[in-house]
Amino acid sequence: MRKKDCQNCARAGTDECSLCVNGSKYRPRKSRKRLESKSKRAGSDLERAARDACNKARLQKNSGARWNRPGDVLVPSGLADTKDRGYITAKGRKAFTVHLDDLLKIEEEAQACGLLPILAFCFKHSERLWAVVDYGELCSLLTYKKEGDRLDRHN
Repeated sequence: MRKKDCQNCARAGTDECSLCVNGSKYRPRKSRKRLESKSKRAGSDLERAARDACNKARLQKNSGARWNRPGDVLVPSGLADTKDRGYITAKGRKAFTVHLDDLLKIEEEAQACGLLPILAFCFKHSERLWAVVDYGELCSLLTYKKEGDRLDRHN
């Protein structure tokens, strides 16, 4: 077999190459498809939007890849996990499914840090952010805000 053909053989440089007689073991190399690399992570746009919506929030770098960095966004007194898997129903309505596993996971991570658990999400093709918060925690926040407003009025 010619040297040029050996370079195009998938078995070139292996033990089977030395057994080849007149191209009997020749097997053409398969062309490999090149995967397009993404410059950004899938949820990073939503994470940035969640950070920008709150003044003093900051992103957790590599949040999904590291056990010691829970959640996606740290807000002043809470830990937010962002989800952007909204979908459009057969009737054309925008929908988002809240999974109990997601809520329990962010609650566990937030409790470990002593923060309020928040599940932030957006609907498909929408810029507006929504949040799922424990109702008891929401009532506490609203009561605290009202008391703070009353104190401001008296001063």
